[in-house]
Amino acid sequence: MVNGVADRPPRVDRRVMRTRKLIGDSLTSLLAGKSFESISVQDIAGRATTRGCENQQRCLEASL
Repeated sequence: MVNGVADRPPRVDRRVMRTRKLIGDSLTSLLAGKSFESISVQDIAGRATTRGCENQQRCLEASL
């Protein structure tokens, strides 16, 4: 206990958890078609961003 406050593990922001999940899912998806050595960080980030539907227009088109 420090200064009367119980020690608690730090809370993880839900946005951070979501981002980590998207990155992990992207890597898993890419590994289905490529070797680990041939996957770049750019590949993973691009897939994660697309999956997260950062662009509203793209999300709308994908849902139709």
